[in-house]
Amino acid sequence: MSQKIVRLLSAEVNALLEYSCSLPTGTAIGKHWKRNMNWRTDKPPRWWRGEYVESAEPGMVDIEWMEIEIYDPPLANIPAGGGKE
Repeated sequence: MSQKIVRLLSAEVNALLEYSCSLPTGTAIGKHWKRNMNWRTDKPPRWWRGEYVESAEPGMVDIEWMEIEIYDPPLANIPAGGGKE
C-alpha cells in the first residue's frame, strides 16, 4: 500500500489546528487536524494531516493519515501593484 500525500498551501496548513501529542475531541467524520511527527526532536517539522473517517466497526471512527506536502505556487507574471493601475 502506498503512502498517501496531500498537497496544501502554507495558509491551509497554518489554518489546521495542531494536535502533535494528542487527538482532537469531537470525532466528527471529515474533521481535519495537523500533527508534527518530529515534535519530540530538534528536526524540522514533518506535518501530517489526520482525518476522522467512517469505520467498519459500528459506533467507531477511524483515522486516516496523509503526509502534507506544502505547495505555494510562484507569484510569476503578476505586475507590481497586483495589476491595478
